[in-house]
Amino acid sequence: MNYRTSVALILVAVFAVAAQAGTISGKVSGVAGESVVYVDTIAGREPPSIF
Repeated sequence: MNYRTSVALILVAVFAVAAQAGTISGKVSGVAGESVVYVDTIAGREPPSIF
């Protein structure tokens, strides 16, 4: 396998992992305008394993 093929496969893998990220929607109380929300792990739930 040559260098370009290896890089292409790595990029596809990176984008595939990023595509698994979910979207969270809802209301945020606080200041008006855009907000940044940090979501930590949910108590009692374990994230799914990718392997």
